[in-house]
Amino acid sequence: MRSTAKRKSPIEKIKNQGGTYIQKPSNLTWRMYKIFLILLLLIPYRAQAQQLLPQDKLLHLGGSYAIGAAATSIAYHYTKDKKTATLIGISAVLLTGIGKEVWDIKCGNSELNDIAADITGGTLGVLTVRINF
Repeated sequence: MRSTAKRKSPIEKIKNQGGTYIQKPSNLTWRMYKIFLILLLLIPYRAQAQQLLPQDKLLHLGGSYAIGAAATSIAYHYTKDKKTATLIGISAVLLTGIGKEVWDIKCGNSELNDIAADITGGTLGVLTVRINF
């Protein structure tokens, strides 16, 4: 048999217990807002930034970012261990970056700056996924 009393919403329950129902943002949230604001302010300067970083390096950075983020995320899904997932993500980035440069030695032009762009992008990808754990 159903009760005729009016059910309280979760917010009313929290109010009655003396708690607050508005959650304050954490320090990490504020840091992310600051980083987003800085990146937003740098958008007008993207043409100048592309002159500083050639398109090849930006492609290495973006590709290794995706590889690092994906490998870390998949590894964490299966292992549920932050350290192991981080090591697997960084290893995947290093293996693909070095493998690509070995390929370039045989079939193209190899540069050490490409490996630096791979490591930078991969590290950013791993750190981005690791923040959410």
